[in-house]
Amino acid sequence: MGAATAAWLGSEEAWVLLVDVLDKVHDTAAGLGQTALVCDLAMPDAAGRVLAALDAARIETLDVLVNNAGIGGSKSLADTDDAFCSR
Repeated sequence: MGAATAAWLGSEEAWVLLVDVLDKVHDTAAGLGQTALVCDLAMPDAAGRVLAALDAARIETLDVLVNNAGIGGSKSLADTDDAFCSR
Protein backbone atom coordinates (compact mmCIF):
# COMPACT_ATOMS: atom_id res chain seq x y z
CA MET A 1 0.00 0.00 0.00
CA GLY A 2 2.87 2.38 0.73
CA ALA A 3 4.49 1.78 -2.66
CA ALA A 4 1.16 2.34 -4.40
CA THR A 5 0.66 5.61 -2.53
CA ALA A 6 4.19 6.72 -3.40
CA ALA A 7 3.62 5.80 -7.06
CA TRP A 8 0.40 7.82 -7.15
CA LEU A 9 2.04 10.84 -5.52
CA GLY A 10 4.91 10.60 -7.99
CA SER A 11 2.46 10.47 -10.88
CA GLU A 12 1.10 13.77 -9.58
CA GLU A 13 4.62 15.28 -9.83
CA ALA A 14 5.33 15.03 -6.10
CA TRP A 15 8.80 14.40 -4.72
CA VAL A 16 8.48 11.45 -2.34
CA LEU A 17 10.77 10.28 0.44
CA LEU A 18 10.08 6.62 1.15
CA VAL A 19 11.11 5.57 4.66
CA ASP A 20 11.27 1.97 5.84
CA VAL A 21 13.25 -0.22 8.21
CA LEU A 22 14.12 -2.58 5.36
CA ASP A 23 16.88 -1.99 2.79
CA LYS A 24 14.52 -2.99 -0.02
CA VAL A 25 13.02 0.51 0.23
CA HIS A 26 15.94 1.62 -1.96
CA ASP A 27 14.78 -0.69 -4.77
CA THR A 28 11.19 0.50 -4.44
CA ALA A 29 12.21 4.15 -4.50
CA ALA A 30 14.56 3.65 -7.45
CA GLY A 31 11.77 1.97 -9.40
CA LEU A 32 9.58 5.01 -8.78
CA GLY A 33 12.31 7.57 -9.44
CA GLN A 34 12.10 8.73 -5.83
CA THR A 35 14.33 8.92 -2.75
CA ALA A 36 14.67 6.37 0.06
CA LEU A 37 15.79 6.39 3.67
CA VAL A 38 16.28 3.28 5.78
CA CYS A 39 15.15 4.35 9.23
CA ASP A 40 13.10 2.99 12.13
CA LEU A 41 10.64 5.78 12.87
CA ALA A 42 10.12 4.41 16.38
CA MET A 43 13.69 5.37 17.33
CA PRO A 44 14.47 8.66 19.10
CA ASP A 45 16.79 9.91 16.32
CA ALA A 46 14.31 9.20 13.51
CA ALA A 47 12.90 12.71 13.15
CA GLY A 48 16.38 14.16 12.83
CA ARG A 49 17.32 11.61 10.19
CA VAL A 50 14.20 12.38 8.15
CA LEU A 51 14.85 16.13 8.40
CA ALA A 52 18.46 15.57 7.31
CA ALA A 53 17.22 13.62 4.26
CA LEU A 54 14.84 16.44 3.38
CA ASP A 55 17.65 18.96 3.78
CA ALA A 56 20.00 16.87 1.62
CA ALA A 57 17.36 16.81 -1.11
CA ARG A 58 16.94 20.60 -0.74
CA ILE A 59 13.27 20.26 0.20
CA GLU A 60 12.35 23.51 1.94
CA THR A 61 8.66 22.90 2.58
CA LEU A 62 6.70 19.78 3.40
CA ASP A 63 3.30 19.78 1.73
CA VAL A 64 2.00 16.33 2.66
CA LEU A 65 2.95 13.68 5.21
CA VAL A 66 1.57 10.17 4.76
CA ASN A 67 2.13 7.80 7.67
CA ASN A 68 1.48 4.36 6.29
CA ALA A 69 2.75 1.74 8.69
CA GLY A 70 1.58 -1.72 9.42
CA ILE A 71 2.51 -4.43 11.83
CA GLY A 72 1.56 -8.03 12.00
CA GLY A 73 1.60 -10.76 14.53
CA SER A 74 0.36 -14.18 15.35
CA LYS A 75 -2.31 -12.97 17.77
CA SER A 76 -5.69 -11.42 17.15
CA LEU A 77 -6.00 -7.73 17.98
CA ALA A 78 -8.04 -8.59 21.08
CA ASP A 79 -5.22 -10.83 22.36
CA THR A 80 -2.42 -8.34 21.63
CA ASP A 81 -0.76 -6.74 24.65
CA ASP A 82 0.00 -3.05 25.16
CA ALA A 83 3.76 -3.47 24.66
CA PHE A 84 3.23 -4.82 21.15
CA CYS A 85 0.78 -2.04 20.27
CA SER A 86 3.12 0.63 21.64
CA ARG A 87 5.82 -0.44 19.23
